Amino acid sequence: MVGPPTQLKRDFEALRQRRIKAADCFAQGLSPAEVARELSVSIQSAVRWRDTYESGGADALAKRTKPGPHFKLGPRQTVKLQQAFESVPPRWCDPHLRQRWTPRVTQDYVMERFRVGYHRSHCWRLHGQLRPVASVAS
Repeated sequence: MVGPPTQLKRDFEALRQRRIKAADCFAQGLSPAEVARELSVSIQSAVRWRDTYESGGADALAKRTKPGPHFKLGPRQTVKLQQAFESVPPRWCDPHLRQRWTPRVTQDYVMERFRVGYHRSHCWRLHGQLRPVASVAS
C-alpha cells in the first residue's frame, strides 16, 4: 500500500501569488465561486480569502502566518517546562514504578502549572523539541 509522502514541500511564494490573484479578482467584483473556479481552489478557501480581503484589503490577503499549530507556551513557560523536564518527574509519577515524563504526565503538568491545554499527541512534539530526560525519583 502506497501512502502520501511524509513531508510535502509547499511553495509559499506560489501560494502567496495565488492569494494576490484572488485579491485582484475580488477587486473586479468576482464572487467566491468564480474565484474558486478561476484559481482551482475550494469555494471555502475563496470565501475565507474574500472575508480577509474585505476586512483588511489586498495586503491582509498577501500576508500569511506560519502554517501549523502555534506554540501555546510563552518563552518563560518553555524554560520552566524544560527545567521541570530536567528535574525529577512530577508528583503524578509513581516512583515505585519508575515512571518518567510521558505525554500524559506532560499534559497534566502543563495544564496544572501553566493553565494551558495541549492534546496528548502534541505533547510528543513538546518532548521532541525539549528532550525531557528519563528522570527517576530516588
